Amino acid sequence: MAKNAGDVILRDRMQFDLDVSGNRTTLYGRIDLSSYINPISREGLAIKEVRFQIREPNGALSNTGVLPPIADFFSTSGVEGKQSALKLYATTRAYENASEVGIASPDVLCVLEKFSVVG
Repeated sequence: MAKNAGDVILRDRMQFDLDVSGNRTTLYGRIDLSSYINPISREGLAIKEVRFQIREPNGALSNTGVLPPIADFFSTSGVEGKQSALKLYATTRAYENASEVGIASPDVLCVLEKFSVVG
């Protein structure tokens, strides 16, 4: 995307670990945008683009940085079904639970959902 003279690029990096069952509770990351807005003169910030880059540098697909699409590749018997889901979202509101966040929820800028099923 071509950058205009007034555009600002903000980057944030968040790292998280999963528990032994492969779950993670809601994790918050924040970027302070207060220096880019002025409520008195009603000047705001227009967000043009939100990008998520998901990677696992030390995972099953080492040296690629790619997050494996399957939560657990196969059980020892090879017949048990496995599923995984990952939900990432950018909002201007702190939601308590990821199940409350959807594309029509108030103050949601972007929602990314990844699913995979094996078995």
